[in-house]
Formats: sequence, structure tokens, C-alpha cells
Amino acid sequence: MASFLACLPPSHEGQRGPTFFSEPPSRVEFQNDTGIIVPCSAQGHPAPMITWTQQDGNPLRDVVGVRHTRPDGSLVFPPFAAEDFRQGVHDAVYRCVASNIVGSIISREVHVKAGYTKIGVCKSRLASRIRLFAWTYASLQTSKLSL
Repeated sequence: MASFLACLPPSHEGQRGPTFFSEPPSRVEFQNDTGIIVPCSAQGHPAPMITWTQQDGNPLRDVVGVRHTRPDGSLVFPPFAAEDFRQGVHDAVYRCVASNIVGSIISREVHVKAGYTKIGVCKSRLASRIRLFAWTYASLQTSKLSL
């Protein structure tokens, strides 16, 4: 849960510190071929600005084609190829921060985990059939397909 405390001088009357309208969930899991949008929005007067931080509290920077924030405050992870998986981006912890001149609030930790599927072919010398395995990183799920 986010917490907020503000003591307002008379010049700030009518202004309100931010409160979350849509706080991001604590866990976000998605597959590389779908991508995901993690929402975060807040209300207050004046309207709060939404930013994101890494687990260490440092501000999050956009990584072109990998991760970016939208003007509405959402954090976007576009679809990506399995070989483009980045540990520090696709398996990381983030926090949403809403700020205005009255104060700031920080969301719960958001644990983001992207899964990707790798396909492997195993040809047996003992059998005439080829076995195809699909392995999904996030859930460690393996499925066997016979051809």
C-alpha cells in the first residue's frame, strides 16, 4: 500500500496530494510475443506527474524498442524476440511514483517477469520420429510435440 502525509500551508488550500486511481499490480507476467502494458494513474490537484523507478530507487529510462513509458503513466513492454530477452528489464522490480507540488506517493513493488519460448529438435537414433520440444522460460513449462 502507498502512504502519503502532507502538511499544507495556507497558500496550498484547495490543492491535494496525489492518490492512486489505478495502482499497478504486485506481479506482472507476460510472454515475449505479446508484450504488456502496466497501468499506473493518480489523481490530485494539480494533476500528478507519473514516473517509474527501478528497485534501487533510480529513475527508469526508456530503452527504445524494449521498454518505455506512455504519457498516461503506463509502463510498456512491447513484444520482443526470445533472443532479445534482457534480465534487468524483463525480469525486474519497478515502482510507480506520482508527484505534484503537494507531495509524492510510491506504489508497491511491481515484479515483472517476461517468459519466452525456445523450440528445440531432438532426433533419436532409435526411433524414426522427430521429437520437438517447446520450453517456456517464465513458467519452466515444457511441452512435447511429436512429428
